[in-house]
Amino acid sequence: MLRQFAIGTGYSVISKPLELTEGHINSTFLLEARGDEVKRFILQKINTFVFKQPEELMENVVRVTRFIKERSNAGTSAKQDYLTVFPTHAGQSFFVDTEGSYWRCYNYIENSYSLQAAGNVQEAYRAAKAFGAFQGMLDGFPIEQLHETIPDFHNTAKR
Repeated sequence: MLRQFAIGTGYSVISKPLELTEGHINSTFLLEARGDEVKRFILQKINTFVFKQPEELMENVVRVTRFIKERSNAGTSAKQDYLTVFPTHAGQSFFVDTEGSYWRCYNYIENSYSLQAAGNVQEAYRAAKAFGAFQGMLDGFPIEQLHETIPDFHNTAKR
């Protein structure tokens, strides 16, 4: 599946995909590939039961990640690793397989981790700080360009 994405020339998978099972929405796999160097990638099967319009979802992801990258390159945010969406060879942000499943590919951000729940006050603080930093990176983002991919998701009265 990784060969469907434009990850660089000459890269080939060198390890069996490792399923990352802590997520609860999409199916996520970690892969290693060798080209000029060894790189790790995230390959994710989008849950189309949850995300009914995966094309719109990916438009949102590309817009947000591009905005953050442009700000980072312009020096308006701290230098850091950021999520990169690898397009397919046809230039799309997703690939649809023969079964109609939607797949996307990201870079793997080394030394990153996710928690299912904060185990203590320090972890909660770090999570809140990271979320605040993410919100800061999106300051000035033209929100009207985003699609509502899950109607009323943030409408707590309705949910």
